[in-house]
Amino acid sequence: ATARAADRTASETALAVQLDQQVLASQRLLTAGLRSRQLPSDAACRLDPVAIDQLLDDALPAIPGLKRELVMAPDLEGVWLIWRGALTNDQQPWQRRRLLTPAGLGLCGAQS
Repeated sequence: ATARAADRTASETALAVQLDQQVLASQRLLTAGLRSRQLPSDAACRLDPVAIDQLLDDALPAIPGLKRELVMAPDLEGVWLIWRGALTNDQQPWQRRRLLTPAGLGLCGAQS
């Protein structure tokens, strides 16, 4: 039982690290995409979830067991970036969420 618990703890730690790495990599790619104009910005200070999804699909290799989802925030002012992963016997998947907003990604200039 102790060996199984230790193995499960190591698996949980590895999953948590993978999820955190994907969130951070996504954030860096989106920021870099804005600077290089791969992610379109407009004067309306809005996010394009389709463009975000495409940029992340193109730049991040798929990792077996991890899934990414983009969900519009209820107030339509941002997009939730959600990374999910699960261990073999987990009933509930682990997840990391980050709210992406136009201002947070640098889409809103001083004129907005």
